[in-house]
Amino acid sequence: MPSIAQNLKPSRAHKQRVSAPILGTPETHLDRWAFPAFLALLTLLCLAHALYLSQTKYPFTSPDEAHYSSGAVSIANGLRTRTLPGAWAGYRDALGFKPPLVCIPAGLFILLTHSVTLPFSLTLVFSFAALGLASYSLFRNCFRPFHAAIAATTLLDMPLITGLTHRYYVELPVLLLTVITVDLLVRIGWRTVAGSILIGLVLGLGVLAKTTFALFIVPPILFSMWIYIRQPSTKSFMRTAAALLAKLALAIVTSVVIAWPWYSRNFTPTLEHAKISALAANCYYRHWIAADLSSGPSILLTLFAAIGLAVIAKRLIGSVETAQSFRAWMMILLLALTTALGVYTSVNKATRFQVTWLPAFAALAVAAWYPFEGRKWFHIGPAVVALLATVLSLHNSFEILGTHPIGFGDVKLIDCRFPLNVPGWFDDNAPVDRRNYRLSEVEAMIAADALRRFPANYSPEARTTQSQLLINFYYFDFLSSTRRHPVHYMTWW
Repeated sequence: MPSIAQNLKPSRAHKQRVSAPILGTPETHLDRWAFPAFLALLTLLCLAHALYLSQTKYPFTSPDEAHYSSGAVSIANGLRTRTLPGAWAGYRDALGFKPPLVCIPAGLFILLTHSVTLPFSLTLVFSFAALGLASYSLFRNCFRPFHAAIAATTLLDMPLITGLTHRYYVELPVLLLTVITVDLLVRIGWRTVAGSILIGLVLGLGVLAKTTFALFIVPPILFSMWIYIRQPSTKSFMRTAAALLAKLALAIVTSVVIAWPWYSRNFTPTLEHAKISALAANCYYRHWIAADLSSGPSILLTLFAAIGLAVIAKRLIGSVETAQSFRAWMMILLLALTTALGVYTSVNKATRFQVTWLPAFAALAVAAWYPFEGRKWFHIGPAVVALLATVLSLHNSFEILGTHPIGFGDVKLIDCRFPLNVPGWFDDNAPVDRRNYRLSEVEAMIAADALRRFPANYSPEARTTQSQLLINFYYFDFLSSTRRHPVHYMTWW
């Protein structure tokens, strides 16, 4: 049996044998129209999310959203000074104990739109669109255009992705940067100096999005380095290894240049916050795999992904894949394995931390149809699955099916509410809530009353009796700072 290492540089005849019809240049009518059709579907999905966000009358459902929003305001206020020191201070002061990348585009949108809540909606929609394009590019390393488009569609339709897009969470850009990094490692690797700098740039942005980004991306990086060492070369092993280490050092230096300006000021509180979160007893969430799979990729895609795992394992062991698809599959699977180990061996507090294993589920769900190659179900099967996933995704947003939840215990087949956080914390993945609580008007009334009752330059405290329910003191405090009102909000607890 040929060894797996033979995939690193297969012969021309071997490439021709396996590249048609699964890989290679587009030949079929479906392949030629796959990407334009995917762009049209991506546009419609973005419009659906924009509609969801525009109809949501209750802006923040969690302290995380309010905290990220305060970071965006800090960046916008720094830019309003029209000075480089002011803008720099606004950036370095953003958030303080969480990486600030998610706040930067929102801060720019605040400056451009002069709005309070619209910038966060725009940020989410653009992140969603970018994830769609990046995932299509990644999956093209494994599939022909039609199946790559199907895999990208199923990824976007997963309950976890849909829920994260509905709210201002950092995990969506983290997944985007993870997908881009893996794609760069597959397509470019460490062959060129420019490619190494580009990889370092994305790594720096990833660390600015979430500190643990660096941990999950290490195995794909190590595998890409092994691929580089194994490539046939006229250079000696020592010279090849030295060149690789030099390019790796260049990537690391680039990432440090990108991330260190913020971390140099906030590294200690960031590390302290990570320790507290990891050890907090009230953050402990005993993950039950059925709930995680229902809330993450969905049970539907999980079933097909399980079949696809067996199919791909056989192809990888049998050296059927081309060099490029072999690299892509190995890195995608390594990323999924690392995510699973990190999530299930730590005391974490949310289902949403599993976001980086979702590309593997999307790709494997499409690969499950490989045994039907050459028959109509090779195209119809994954397309039907993607269509069902799209319908369930829209149901998650707008309750379009009009049915009661269907499931068995923690296994949810049809539902529109999925837990992304510790059970009992807050509901951040739910159908659109069109009720208008007029919280902005309430905050303005409290501020006007405070200005009448207290002297100038005095900052009174307003205490609410409910936390994270109809009266959200985080949102009140955000509005107060944005409108430069003197009132500071907190709870009695």
